[in-house]
Amino acid sequence: MKRKFKKILSYMPFVLLAITLLLIMQLGYSLANGEVPTIFGKAIAYVPTKSMQDEIMAGDMIIIDTSYDQVYEGDIVSFYANVDGKRVSITHRIIAINGDVFTTKGDNNDIIYDWEKNISKDNIIGVYRGSKSAFIGGIYGALFSSNFNILFLLIILIFVVIMVLEAINIIKQIQEHKQKDEKEKLINEAKEKLREKEDDA
Repeated sequence: MKRKFKKILSYMPFVLLAITLLLIMQLGYSLANGEVPTIFGKAIAYVPTKSMQDEIMAGDMIIIDTSYDQVYEGDIVSFYANVDGKRVSITHRIIAINGDVFTTKGDNNDIIYDWEKNISKDNIIGVYRGSKSAFIGGIYGALFSSNFNILFLLIILIFVVIMVLEAINIIKQIQEHKQKDEKEKLINEAKEKLREKEDDA
């Protein structure tokens, strides 16, 4: 049982590395396609404008619940919209629901834009539940406001290198522990043989 557990444990770094790489690939694919990355029913979105002040400040990083069942009038949602010919994610409040389509408006905006009207449910990313961070948003804004692709690839590379080094370290520790157990076993066997010889004498 102990050996079986150690064998399973020896594969864990590779399993964790594989999961990490899959998550990174999903993140990269989402960002490359202008989508908000979603993991385990949650998504993180950056709010660059003042349209939702004072509820959400410019530069805040917010957590979105993507596993919602229903949206209601008054909910703050993140959704995809075509703005000036570009597909972007927006975070605004629902002010009207007409069947399966929604109208939104920024709390701090005086007007409703055309792209805020007739938003289908398919374009809604998720619902904002109140979790936000100006600190993380500030770091994100400073890092990714320019040269995004280069920085993103650099972060992925660093993360993968760390994971590989950690996996190697864990495997090394397991092997050292295994060698230690084998040495102890040999010593115990040698002691047992000496006892047997002493008893025979």
